[in-house]
Amino acid sequence: KSLNSIMIFIITMIDEKLYSGLHKVMLHWGFRETAASIYALLVMENRPMTAKEIADKIGRAYSSVINELNTLRRYGLVDRRRVDRKCIYTAVTDLVEIIKNERRRVMKFFKEIKEGIDDRDEYKKIIENVEKAIEYLGKIEEEV
Repeated sequence: KSLNSIMIFIITMIDEKLYSGLHKVMLHWGFRETAASIYALLVMENRPMTAKEIADKIGRAYSSVINELNTLRRYGLVDRRRVDRKCIYTAVTDLVEIIKNERRRVMKFFKEIKEGIDDRDEYKKIIENVEKAIEYLGKIEEEV
């Protein structure tokens, strides 16, 4: 084999690992298959893309892609800009900021739980665990 074909093979393997890893993270965070595919594609392409381009690349319906892009935007994972009367989308790749935002969302949920639980004895252990979780998440923010 030529050096060129070996390099193409190595790059393809790296691309597949990156795509697969990003896809797995998105699924782990609870995103649907289409959203995971969109995010991984946008990271891999490393350029702005239209919803139509994305739909064509991942083989999904345009309307499904638009819905999932809106979901990804709400979570701060995708940015949208208008250029030449078209919306273009790019992946947000600041992973530390993404994790910080997720930590803040989870912390907010725990605080809402704590505020919503009264001080009855049967909730004592739950309240203690929620308080520990809030404290732990607070410490993570202080360390970073």
